[in-house]
Amino acid sequence: ADVLTFGVTPKNAEVLSGTSATISCVVTGLTEQLQSVKWERPNGGGDITSDTAGFIFDNGASSFGSNSQTTVLTIPANKSNVDATYKCVVQSNEHAKTADETNVQAKVFTMTSTPKSVANQVEQTLTCTISGLDDSEEVTVTWKETSGGTPLVDDTNYGIEQGSVSSGTQNSVLTIKADKMKTYNTGSSFTYKYSALIP
Repeated sequence: ADVLTFGVTPKNAEVLSGTSATISCVVTGLTEQLQSVKWERPNGGGDITSDTAGFIFDNGASSFGSNSQTTVLTIPANKSNVDATYKCVVQSNEHAKTADETNVQAKVFTMTSTPKSVANQVEQTLTCTISGLDDSEEVTVTWKETSGGTPLVDDTNYGIEQGSVSSGTQNSVLTIKADKMKTYNTGSSFTYKYSALIP
């Protein structure tokens, strides 16, 4: 018979500051449900499972087809303004584990841009700066006009450069081409929205 090896894998997350985040840990090598799962706050801040304070906790159902169980913690927006390491603690009678601990990280990043005054007839660039990233995790930035919800693409009106991460910072640049700039009235103001997708 096959011997199942117990393992706990953290699923870290990068999260935009001030938004909710989901982290998880995957327990493998199971043929039965874990006896208990709990999450603990960073720096010995106590058991979240018994005092949620806005956190949403799901210990997950076992998937015996994959011999695993995934437990998920959703961190509320008001708790996601700094990098934090949470602790996932599981008990498995099957593997004689009474309190197996795994650290799971929520890494917080910020997004900023600077308004600019522009001339109507010439090409313009707007830059979104994302800071606080892990250098191994580039993000994909989606640009949109506020007047429409469709993501912009490289075409005759726009150019988009995603940029790459260097020292935790990535710059995404939207180029608004001259023909598109001519469609705006002199003296008017216009806004572009951006959002980031984390792999």
